Amino acid sequence: RIVSSTGIQVEQFKIYNRWGQKIWDEEDQRATWDGGQNGRLVDNGTYFYLLRYTCLSDGQKYLKKGDINVIH
Repeated sequence: RIVSSTGIQVEQFKIYNRWGQKIWDEEDQRATWDGGQNGRLVDNGTYFYLLRYTCLSDGQKYLKKGDINVIH
């Protein structure tokens, strides 16, 4: 899930596998990805995220990209 020390409004939060297939897509910042897809846990490995949000303190829109390592 998304944890922030400042107020944000999530517009888009997506997680992709290494082949670029979308694994998870959410707009609710309270939602939590459980490491699964279609009711099954994903394989161990590196996944990539894309997060678009608006900062509530400065009103600016931001885009963050990064990776997530899944280890069961």
